[in-house]
Amino acid sequence: MRLGIVIPNDSNFDIVKSIIDNEYRDIIATFFYYDNYKDVINLLSNKQKGLDALLFSGSAPYDYALHYLKPEITWHYLNRYSGSLLKAVLQASLQGYDINKISYDYYDEFSLAEVCKNLNLKLEYKYILSYDSIKERGLNLDYYNETVFNFHYNNWKKGCISCVVTPCFGALKKLKEMNIPVFFAYPTAYVCRETINQIQAEYIAKKNQKSQIVILSIEINLPNEYSMFAKNERLFMQDRNGISSYIYALAEKLEATVVEPTYRNFLIFTTREILETMTNHLQSLDILHQVQNHFFISLCMGIGYGNTVREAKENANLGLIRAKNYGSNIAYVVYDSNNTIGPIGANERNANLDDMDNLDKTIQMIAEKSEVSMQNIFKIYSIMSEEGKDTFTTKDLAISMNISRRSVDRVVNKLEIAGYLHIIGKQAAYDIGRPSRIIKINFNL
Repeated sequence: MRLGIVIPNDSNFDIVKSIIDNEYRDIIATFFYYDNYKDVINLLSNKQKGLDALLFSGSAPYDYALHYLKPEITWHYLNRYSGSLLKAVLQASLQGYDINKISYDYYDEFSLAEVCKNLNLKLEYKYILSYDSIKERGLNLDYYNETVFNFHYNNWKKGCISCVVTPCFGALKKLKEMNIPVFFAYPTAYVCRETINQIQAEYIAKKNQKSQIVILSIEINLPNEYSMFAKNERLFMQDRNGISSYIYALAEKLEATVVEPTYRNFLIFTTREILETMTNHLQSLDILHQVQNHFFISLCMGIGYGNTVREAKENANLGLIRAKNYGSNIAYVVYDSNNTIGPIGANERNANLDDMDNLDKTIQMIAEKSEVSMQNIFKIYSIMSEEGKDTFTTKDLAISMNISRRSVDRVVNKLEIAGYLHIIGKQAAYDIGRPSRIIKINFNL
């Protein structure tokens, strides 16, 4: 595959070249370097015919090129997810800047709030200039560098900020010239790989001339925010990883490529011929039933057909939206705007959400009957799920629950009286202290 890569003339972007050289031997890369993103128009003039796809360093050069040039091949850009933001903020912290007083651009308030919450930072919304807000206000991208620079410069002149975090290369250069402390949000290696994987998957799909392109857009659902299940991140990730293995098994069956845009989103690129042959014309989408039968969390799926990758992706996203609006562990198939099939695979509406509600109710019932707190009951349930067993010593259970032996003995005694566990033996003490009881738990979950 011949891939054009449009990036700033900055050695830190060599990570893209390094990844392609070391991990993608079948990609022939042509680099287009710019000092100002507006140079991309001249750089790319009459160059698309010699390439299979274009990768831009960010959304500004991508949108600017899209305004003046017509895409003749696949275009993508390197997004700046929270990983890039977090890295820049940590660099500022290591150099001694007050990271409670940073001026940001590009990122929206939600993304910034999420990162600041994880770092226990204050966030002043007046020091945020999001890319979306610039576009919504209809500001001309011809002056994007100037708009971003002026925003940060004015914040600095007021003496309200300690430094700047930006993914805008033009603004970075100007701020450095003014000796204003600035940290660049470079794309992470993970984002580079995932974007290149997606480009490669689309290229492979386009090369297949035998049948229509099909994209499966899969999203793992989050549990209800009030569910006890939602409060245990390890348990959620355990189920997420289990579901992920089923998704990759499906992709292997379909001879397909998988791309993970986020930790709970998956895109599978295949063809109509393969999909319909391997699923008996969509009658046996086993993954929907496998997830429903084995996990508390669930997924939704949109299956989009198209003559182009863009068309298939749009239809897949439309199918995913309809599946999410309907329930859990189901799929909608969108052939075009007038032809949709679904729901597929849903025996019962919101079956997994009902399972989670039943889990909460059962835990509440056990807590009320045994007079043990719901928090401790859920801790024990989580430990049983994570370790895949129902038999423990009281000593091991105390360690796993991070409570004292005396506290765990009280919990065990109450659960035994309520009939939710049995003492099946004792383990001799090999150090100072009394023998540890061996217990078998039965919550009937």
